Amino acid sequence: MKIGLVCPDFPPALRHGGVSHYSGLLAEELITKGHRITAFAGDEHKPCDRSLICEVCRLQGLWDRATALSIENFYQSARLDVLNVQYSPAAYPPAFRTALPGLLKKTNSALSLHSLWGGGMLSRLQGYLLVRSASKVIATNSEILYLIRKWMPWALQKTRFVPIGPNIMPDSKIIDSLNIFNKYGVRGSHFVLMYFGMIYNGKGLHILLEAVQKMVVEEAINIKLLVVGGGVSDLGNVIDDLKAQARRFDLGDRVVFTGPVDAKVVSALYARADVAVLPYESGVSDRRGSLMAALAHGKAIVTTPPRIPIPHFQNGLHMLFCDRLDPSSLSKTIKSIILDPELKAHLEQGAVKLVKGFRWERIASDTEYVFREVMHA
Repeated sequence: MKIGLVCPDFPPALRHGGVSHYSGLLAEELITKGHRITAFAGDEHKPCDRSLICEVCRLQGLWDRATALSIENFYQSARLDVLNVQYSPAAYPPAFRTALPGLLKKTNSALSLHSLWGGGMLSRLQGYLLVRSASKVIATNSEILYLIRKWMPWALQKTRFVPIGPNIMPDSKIIDSLNIFNKYGVRGSHFVLMYFGMIYNGKGLHILLEAVQKMVVEEAINIKLLVVGGGVSDLGNVIDDLKAQARRFDLGDRVVFTGPVDAKVVSALYARADVAVLPYESGVSDRRGSLMAALAHGKAIVTTPPRIPIPHFQNGLHMLFCDRLDPSSLSKTIKSIILDPELKAHLEQGAVKLVKGFRWERIASDTEYVFREVMHA
């Protein structure tokens, strides 16, 4: 198949988010299956020699109706078989979101929904029009399915559930792990907690710092917290505020902010980490690539309960839930793993079993099936 994939920050990009990682990894898998990919990217895309072996059509400037027309013209002239739009409202300017339903109607379209709408009636109307206009809808997480069932049940017959996979897989290649551990001050005596992912408000990191203070200062537990990942440049000084909080709590070198690091370094740090702590303020979700990365590395995970029921996330089997926005509950939950090696091993085994359902080769095969449905509709 000749597939057009629309993602403004198609990797490598200046700003790596969940949709960016997903699009790149999906493209890689589809290419290995023999498909030809044309990615429609924006200014966020950074052309480089190590890019995926696929055509990238870089559409510069603020995306609008003219951008949608350019994509449509390319689709027609190149005789693409399917146009796959990777959609999250925050990824597209309002003018392009308004033009997008028309583009979907004029193409064999598969709309991959990572989120559906933000606040306000206009955003909901745009989401409704997008779902109505697409040939097929791919729900990439349980929250999308929930919203479609609740607000657009008529769309269920053309909706397929194809979840995301880990944005970073365990790396078997040999790297100098000892040097990495020394760089970040990780010692053999430390019980290592690790947060990995983009850093912005809503990730619960200020709650995590308070929980660490309780364990270090009040209970003298020898903890090292690694906060691995970068912030979003247009959302203020979130990381600076967190560092200031750590100083106020007198945590010293107990907390290390690594900033953005290479995937191999993330994998090496996860190999050393005892527990992955992901206290999402909105609740754990299968839309989180950072959660999938922790599962892929077989980590015991402490997180917050999901906002909606997610049957394949079982508390006590695949991960442990703490009370949302409660540092005391978070520290108590982490401590239960510190004091119980058998519980830790049980959760690690549960993570390994769960992630088997989120393999990228399966995701690509299921996506390929949806594309063929679109072609033969």
